[in-house]
Amino acid sequence: MPPRIRVTLLHNFYRGVLPSGEDLNVREHQSLVGDGAVIDIVQTGNNYVVAHPIRGRARAVAAALDLGSASSRYADEVIARRPDVVHIENLTPLIPESVVALLHERGLPLVRRWGNYRFRCPSGDNFRNGERCEDCSGRLGTLPSVIHGCYGSGRGPSAVVALRRGLVAPSLTRLRHLPISRFLAVELEASGVRADQITVIPNCVPFSSLPPEPFSRRGAGRVLFLGSLLEKKGIRTLLEAWKLLAAGAPGMELTFLGDGPLRPEVEQAARDDSRITFTPTVPYEQARLEIHRSDVVVVPSEWDEPFGRVVIEAFAEGTPVVVSDRAALPELLGESCGRTFIPGDAVDLARQLAAVLAADDAQRREMAEATQMRHRDHFSPEAVRSLWLSAYQGVIADAG
Repeated sequence: MPPRIRVTLLHNFYRGVLPSGEDLNVREHQSLVGDGAVIDIVQTGNNYVVAHPIRGRARAVAAALDLGSASSRYADEVIARRPDVVHIENLTPLIPESVVALLHERGLPLVRRWGNYRFRCPSGDNFRNGERCEDCSGRLGTLPSVIHGCYGSGRGPSAVVALRRGLVAPSLTRLRHLPISRFLAVELEASGVRADQITVIPNCVPFSSLPPEPFSRRGAGRVLFLGSLLEKKGIRTLLEAWKLLAAGAPGMELTFLGDGPLRPEVEQAARDDSRITFTPTVPYEQARLEIHRSDVVVVPSEWDEPFGRVVIEAFAEGTPVVVSDRAALPELLGESCGRTFIPGDAVDLARQLAAVLAADDAQRREMAEATQMRHRDHFSPEAVRSLWLSAYQGVIADAG
């Protein structure tokens, strides 16, 4: 058996009760790579900023301006672990971007997973005022994000984050970029990364541990939205579609599982319609159970989702999806795994949800089998493990 690859993973954890997709990926990475590698994490987290506002913000400013010894301190801590390869995840806002070049200068092979657009957009989502935004891709650099107050609570935090931009640096020959979707790979190329420095490695989730659910009767069903209650997630479009979909269908249910700024609107909708339920954040295992119990999972996003973890969680549970025909979401689907709809179009969303829910038992079994096969072949730990080990081995070999 070949020796295990020693990987040091550098990550700035996000804040919040429900872990982000990136945080979940980091926490699950050791089990993902299995016996092929041993993962050692060097970390910090945004909860430090919450617990210590003054010191935390000062650290964020210092990281953005590359002041003090933070960069060399993180580099020294990584090097002390004696890794074969360094795996970079999220660095914003407390880890200086310069640590990437510093580790490269010290001869370490590097991979960097991209799960957002922070290589060119300070807020990471390319979204503002209800539509795609590329203002920071022009000659003014990230200045527009400061003017618009895109990050955090306004122009102050935006100015701090605008000073840093995710390092894509084609000159760093021992750095391989690992976006989580083909869509994100195209965006990286548009930002100056060479195609031969990019390898797409999708997210993955565990297989279901739950027994199959009995199929609901045709014409009724359980619709689930799981995610942050944000404008860009298409919450209002979903609520409008629900009115069209559920008219005269007392057996239908719509469940919102998540939290966010649009919570009051969802809570009001639940008060107005007893078929709508709202549940704030729950543990991951409970979320998987809710997906398993649902007849369809809906992802009505109106921004450029770089992946869509809830889609592959639905596949693992044998649940079909209806997703926006936008960004990376359509590329996740396979035949009989679900449907797409026109983003922001409540009528089309209601139509596609109705089509999935109206399927007969044979069609539902076909969708369940197709979604689970899609997960097994493309988004299971077994399917993705070899991609990660190959990426690690490749960058080590390239470094000589």
